[in-house]
Amino acid sequence: MKISSIEITNETGLHARAASKLAEMASKYSATIKVGHSKMVDGKSILALMMLAATQGTILKIEIKGTDEEKAMESILKLISTGFGEGA
Repeated sequence: MKISSIEITNETGLHARAASKLAEMASKYSATIKVGHSKMVDGKSILALMMLAATQGTILKIEIKGTDEEKAMESILKLISTGFGEGA
């Protein structure tokens, strides 16, 4: 299992478009992906990610377990660290 934490840096936080990008990326991997801060949710579910209400500055915890967990973690951390393609 891979576990990491990362800060949301984009101005609008984990809103609909960012949640969609994260869920889409997570769905490319067979590993189980959980994302959260006060509670953990399915990283492959747009609705669950939006329910986190994670704003700019929120520290997200990411837990990934599966055969492709390393590649999944690398991709997800890159997506979040680059502000979901929106700029930081």
